[in-house]
Amino acid sequence: MTAMAARSQRSEVRDQRSDSKATAGSKLTKATANGSFVNPAPAMPAASPVITASMTDSLENDDADNKIDPTNGNPATTERIIYSTTITNSGTVDATGLKFTDTIDSHTTLDGTVNVSPLAGDDSYETIANTLLEVGPVGSPSARPKVTVTGSVFDNDTEFLADTFTLKSLQAVNFVSGTVTATSTNGGTVVMDGSGKFSFTPKEGSTSNDTFTYTITDKGADGIAGNADDLTSTATVTITVKSPRIWYVDNTAGAGGKGRSTDPFNTLAGAQAVATTAGDIIYVFTGDTTTTGQNSGITMQANNQQLLGNGVALQPTVTVNGVVNPTLRSAGAAPQIGNSGGNGVTVGNLSGIIIRGLNIAGSTNGIAVTYSTGGNSVTITTNTLSGTSANGLDVTTSGVGGGSATIA
Repeated sequence: MTAMAARSQRSEVRDQRSDSKATAGSKLTKATANGSFVNPAPAMPAASPVITASMTDSLENDDADNKIDPTNGNPATTERIIYSTTITNSGTVDATGLKFTDTIDSHTTLDGTVNVSPLAGDDSYETIANTLLEVGPVGSPSARPKVTVTGSVFDNDTEFLADTFTLKSLQAVNFVSGTVTATSTNGGTVVMDGSGKFSFTPKEGSTSNDTFTYTITDKGADGIAGNADDLTSTATVTITVKSPRIWYVDNTAGAGGKGRSTDPFNTLAGAQAVATTAGDIIYVFTGDTTTTGQNSGITMQANNQQLLGNGVALQPTVTVNGVVNPTLRSAGAAPQIGNSGGNGVTVGNLSGIIIRGLNIAGSTNGIAVTYSTGGNSVTITTNTLSGTSANGLDVTTSGVGGGSATIA
């Protein structure tokens, strides 16, 4: 007896591009101005798609015994064969108007079902270290400082044959409903909803680029999601995490914060412990308008650091997603920084220090600046300063060169 197989045919279309090179002959011509000969640049042929196709086939597991017949000893005359055709474009331009034609095996009956996989395109975005990125956004926009982008990762994804695709997984974590949460390659946190909108929070302190993947799926030739004939496509999302590092402090936040905009430190000491790199920014929320968690003062630790409060807008000098110097948070009420045992803020032999948007008080000085070497500088603007036993601001220079202080 000869078994006849009902054929369920599907194809996957993928767009894989690689650089191509071509050469062309050149023609020697004579310049009429001075009789010299020149060799014009060779003409390059127009770029074109390079299309290849390959096919595989396998028996489908289509019954409840969880085995692929006829290996279980019960061959049937109507076993289904899955033919998968992969069409690859290795050229440098899109292959538009592509037509797929296949010759049917003489022992196969075609039931007329052809399915083409969706295509998920790679995406790239930018954010700032320790700062939330919202693309969409997912649900209600966060009130925390953030970088925002419209759209979703689905914007450059495609389905064919009037089919539709849905989110299958994020970083191999299956999507069920609502949102799915996963950890990115470099330890960040990604939350994505079923429409491809997502939020991303970088790993604390990191300025390294990060990636994550997501997979979309169709409903297969049978139109039923979750069956073996579903086709999928996976894309990679790359996040460029830019400097400066911004360390966030909010004395109303819960314990265990990591200093990011989504989980800030609840003490100023938490930020001082990690803000050790030149160019770091410490940003202090208004909080509860008291010095709770912020009453031990702070010492600036490296050149070009900034201590900013909610009394001024948070607008770092950086370009992200085409936006120059984005406003991450508007100005509001200035927070309180104090020190019951000394200076509110201490600045030593450093250059490029900026202190803005704060109410600063100390049992000694509000801000104490002490220079003993040359080339130091500090800018202090839009603050309220007071010192219990000394000055709101005290600047002392000694040694050679001193430094500069800009007060406004």
